Amino acid sequence: MCKDDVGPSTKEDIAQLCDYLGLFEHCYILLKQNIIDLDTFQGIYKTRIIGLLSNKIIRKEISNEKWETFHELLRKLGLMIHGDIFSIDECREYVSHRTTKFK
Repeated sequence: MCKDDVGPSTKEDIAQLCDYLGLFEHCYILLKQNIIDLDTFQGIYKTRIIGLLSNKIIRKEISNEKWETFHELLRKLGLMIHGDIFSIDECREYVSHRTTKFK
């Protein structure tokens, strides 16, 4: 899980984050085309996406309207309801529950 005060700070860091978010946008397109299935995607990536959402700095970047396709993915995963991304506490609770389940 990402720490609140640690996030992309340089142009290179932001470019890497944008690449990572772009990967998820491509996955969403594959989901819409039924090339990959939602259960498989969630099993592999949902916890990673929630980890991103639990970081304040990354959330600020994600809230930008240029990430509309990523927002569509969040809605598909049930992580964005009525335009609101899950709260940081909700994200942490999900990740905590998921990681303790496998201990």
